[in-house]
Amino acid sequence: EVHGWGRVFYNFMMIDWADALRQVGRRMLPPAKLEEGVVLPPSANDGVPAPLSVLVQAQGRDDKVARKVSEAALLQDWSGEDADLAKSWHNDLRYYGPGGIGLAQNSSGYRDHVLSPFQAAFAGRKVAVELSACEGNYCGFFGRLHGEGVGDWLGLPTRGRKVAFRFAMHYRVVGGKVAEGWTIFDFPGLFEQLGIDFFAVAAAGGRL
Repeated sequence: EVHGWGRVFYNFMMIDWADALRQVGRRMLPPAKLEEGVVLPPSANDGVPAPLSVLVQAQGRDDKVARKVSEAALLQDWSGEDADLAKSWHNDLRYYGPGGIGLAQNSSGYRDHVLSPFQAAFAGRKVAVELSACEGNYCGFFGRLHGEGVGDWLGLPTRGRKVAFRFAMHYRVVGGKVAEGWTIFDFPGLFEQLGIDFFAVAAAGGRL
């Protein structure tokens, strides 16, 4: 069959399983330093993080600028060095992280409790983007984070392991910087790379 316009060719969705299981008392990750389970739509109510054309108010907004800022934030935060962290964000940012990470409501919380632990746990950090889309001032990216474990991350035995796990990150850009961001990680896939059957452990009651 020839794939044409107007038909879905491929669909992929990541679920925040760590937070879903936390809500039913089956923790797979240690309690986060930040508040968990809070994920809100954009505060401006002018689109969705996906982004989705019919819901984004794109008039007068430059998707090229949004892409440049979002790509910089993605690379600086997840593959950069300490001086790069949160450089492309507003200080009063809102970052909606998955279970095990939580909600950061300012740049210091984002650096200290989201980015710095990841940076400390992995050397050789690389971001490999596989899909991306920007509309108006919203951008979304899907790909893999690569790293060599030099410490444990989120209570997981990542030390001494090379990993490459999937992510989805979405950004709302305002005034040349990121104002809001949303992240999902493929924790079941990461667990598999560490030799742990995520769903079998969850079925047995969780790790913690």
